[in-house]
Order: sequence, then structure tokens, then C-alpha cells
Amino acid sequence: MALPPNSPFRGVAAAIPQPAPEEDIDELKEYITGLTLYNSQGPSILYRDPNNDQDIVEAVYRWDERPYQEIFRTGFRPRDRNSTSFEDYYNLEWHVNGGGAPADTSPADGSVFVSTTRSASWRPRVTTDTILYRYEIFALGGIDTVLTLREHNDYPNQQEIAFVGGISPQYIRTARPYAVVVSPESQFPIYVPYDDRIYRNGRFNPNPTSSNEGQTTQEFMNRLRNVRCGENMINLVFTRQQHRIEKRETEKDTTTPLVEEKYVEPICGVGHYIECAFNFSNSEEAYLFIADQCLQINYAPGTTNDKIIKGPMSIGDGLPYLKDTIFANGIDAAFTSSRENEAYLFRNNIYALINFVEDGGRIIQGPKRIHR
Repeated sequence: MALPPNSPFRGVAAAIPQPAPEEDIDELKEYITGLTLYNSQGPSILYRDPNNDQDIVEAVYRWDERPYQEIFRTGFRPRDRNSTSFEDYYNLEWHVNGGGAPADTSPADGSVFVSTTRSASWRPRVTTDTILYRYEIFALGGIDTVLTLREHNDYPNQQEIAFVGGISPQYIRTARPYAVVVSPESQFPIYVPYDDRIYRNGRFNPNPTSSNEGQTTQEFMNRLRNVRCGENMINLVFTRQQHRIEKRETEKDTTTPLVEEKYVEPICGVGHYIECAFNFSNSEEAYLFIADQCLQINYAPGTTNDKIIKGPMSIGDGLPYLKDTIFANGIDAAFTSSRENEAYLFRNNIYALINFVEDGGRIIQGPKRIHR
């Protein structure tokens, strides 16, 4: 059966394949029961909006050291409970604030949650040189941890969407490897696309029962499966399907040879462009923001004397008072206020008012959630 937007199990449905056999709904019921029982003292759990399939069409990302050959076959599974109490295993606040970073595949404590991020520019802070894969996911449900935990979330800048019980393989679209270099000369690890190659999951099918209602029409799904532009090469990979429920591991093998084709990241395009900017009150200077980077320029109107004053640099380095906020990973929009050298910043449904000159800059108000 397909799980419609009004299903009470939609928020945790990514844990099992779709369409879902009737007997697997019992597994989702267990997740809902655990969440309700062990989060009753905290805020209500808020899932991504399922109406018009808005949850499925929003890309989320997960960084992981495990290669695509494994993840395309098994999906992402929650860590075993082992000696972790049920209270901690199902507790969302404990998971977000103390359950291990998204790229940590072997923390000591178990958790029913699998971490992803809404931010295409967020990067985990690893401490040693390594190869990491960035997985691109289109899935049902997922808990919005920023909206759910609000001021109890110690890491709102990670923009985490937490999936209960894991993410089945059919929701994972691509894997892109990055070489991560930790340099003593840089405050942050350096991420470099590895071998200029992206791997697409041949079994990607996030909404197999979609009709022409809502956003996940078959036409939309086919566009996600068959994007053919850009310069990066992609390998199309079919793997033997494997699920957590053993009775499904006998599924027929449809492995095919690798096929190379052109690729571009969906919807958002290749690379980043200027996303927002604001100018100083009494000078010809401005800040420009591109993903998690910024630069300060003199735009010298009417002349050809425009120049870069500082940057490009991370937002956290250029505006240090934003380093531990949601804005460190990017700013969606900004505009100057009526007061001198003050600006409003916006990211998702969060805003802040800053003074970007006085005493080296400071946050005046926020970050706060935008209310209707």
C-alpha cells in the first residue's frame, strides 16, 4: 500500500520500501509508539510537510564514509541499540545534542535516528584526511529537528532532518565522493570532489505509486532519474536489493553494466551563484554571499574601479558572530534595515538582525523563528 500525506505513519515511512506491504506497517507503529513514549516530556515531534508531496521533492543530504556499493544496496540503517536504554534510543533531543555527528558511522551509543541535513553546503568537521561520500536523498517524512527542538537544539546550523528507523535504498538518488584534507593552515577541512565522478542509484524510485496529483508526478520522477547536462560524469549503478527485513533479501538481481552519462545536480544546478547581498550605509561597500562563503567588495558605481576588499572566506571567518548559528552555512536572503549598518538575515524560517560594523559586528536580535 502507498502511504498518503494524511497517513499517521508518513513521517516515519522512509524506513521501509514503498509501496509498503500491510505487515510492515506494524514496524512503523512501533516507531510511532517509541517516539510518543520517550519524547512525551519535550516538544511535539514536527515532521516535514507531506502535503502535495513536499517532503519527497525536497533534497536532503547525508555524509558517510561507507561507499555507494554498500549504501545503494542496504540504505541507511539506525545504529544498533546494544546497551543504550530505550529512553535514550528514542529520545530526539539526546540524539541531536549528543548522539554523534552525521559522518560518524560507529559511535558507541545506539539511536533509532539517521541524520541528514537540508543544507547542500554543510560539511562535517573531520579531524583526519579521508574519503567521504555525499548522498543525495528524496524521501518521505523526516523530523524537522530545528522546528521541533527550537531553543533546545544545540546545533541548529546543521539543519538536521532526522529519519526514524533509517532510509530505504529506493530514496537515495546519488553518491558523490570527496577527498577531505585536514590542513594545519586552514581552520576547516578542505573538501575536493574525488575523480570528478558521481554515482546514481539505478533503483532510485522515491514514489513508485505517484499519479498526476501532487508534485511527485511520474514526469517529475523521470526528470530526477534522467538529468543529462553538465560536465561531471556519472556512473549508473544497479545493485542487488537488500533490506533490513530478511524475507526481502531474495529479490531478483537486475545488475546491469555501468553506463556513463552527463549529469547535473537536480533543481539547484551546478555550483553556486550569488545568493544574497547587502550594502554598507555610508560607503560604496557591500557583502556578497555564496553558499557558506562571503566576500566584502567596493562596487565603485559608475567606474571600473570595483575591487574585492576581503575574501572569499567562510561566513564564520568573515562575520565571526555568525559562526555558531544557522547562518554559518549560508544566507538565503538579506536586506539592510532603516538603521545605519544593520541588516536582516534569513535562512529557511529563521531570521536575525545584525550590526555588521559596530565593534566588529554583533547579533542584535535572533536567530529566531519567523512566525505568521
